[in-house]
Amino acid sequence: MLRLGALLPGRGHHDYPALQLAVLMLGGYYASRLTRVLREREGLAYAPRAVLDPLGPNAVLTVEADVRHDGAVRALTLIAQEMNRLAAGAFTAQELRNAQNYAVGCMAMACSSRSGLASTYAAVLVGNLPATWLAGYEDRLRALDAGDVARAAAAHLAPDALSTVAIAPAWTPGLPPPAPHPT
Repeated sequence: MLRLGALLPGRGHHDYPALQLAVLMLGGYYASRLTRVLREREGLAYAPRAVLDPLGPNAVLTVEADVRHDGAVRALTLIAQEMNRLAAGAFTAQELRNAQNYAVGCMAMACSSRSGLASTYAAVLVGNLPATWLAGYEDRLRALDAGDVARAAAAHLAPDALSTVAIAPAWTPGLPPPAPHPT
């Protein structure tokens, strides 16, 4: 079980919308890069994913892939390659549109009920943003171009900035060394 994580800027940061799109392209939905590479091309993981969870003024990035023991090092290498490709702007206009459509659709679904809308507003307010922040959400996402997303990915999605946790039957050569347990 591979888990990678990092603390990133939250909703109030000017890079957040572009980061959200980069994370979606990386592993935020079924047609994402991690699914195409780790699952379909390499056969290493069934359901890899990347999630950006806004938590107040910050957001937590989590990248997950459950892989065969002998595929862990290869999976980490491929994840880093895909993150670097996003940072270099190596994605298509269609990938960007798909991520924009997915993000807008998810927000529409989240706000489609009164309880969902209340939860969304509460999350916005916890991030110290005005309730009006939600009003221009779709326009802010759709205004982003490939350069915006690549710049935000380069600034915040460096593979070496991620903390890695690998849970396996035994440590595998090539994986980062296990972190010491707090005493």
